[in-house]
Amino acid sequence: MAEKPLPEFTNYSITDPIKYAKEIIKVKEQGYATDFEEYMPGVNAACVPISDMRGRILAAIWMVGFANNFNSDKVSCAITAMMRAAKDINAMIKV
Repeated sequence: MAEKPLPEFTNYSITDPIKYAKEIIKVKEQGYATDFEEYMPGVNAACVPISDMRGRILAAIWMVGFANNFNSDKVSCAITAMMRAAKDINAMIKV
């Protein structure tokens, strides 16, 4: 990040390296990532990882929608559903 600054796609993009690092830590702790118009104006998203037995991320479940409808409440519901689905998929992978 010292050589190449973080891009600013929207006014909500995280471009400060310290804030970005804190966000990465938060994502690791909570087990999912969200994007509230950080990449595209009017678009929100959430993502949950699919991991193997060693905890390595193999894939992800991602949901995206327009911010006027896919608001924070719906994103929260989507995260709950995606985390349940990821847990089921992880269980199948670990068999």
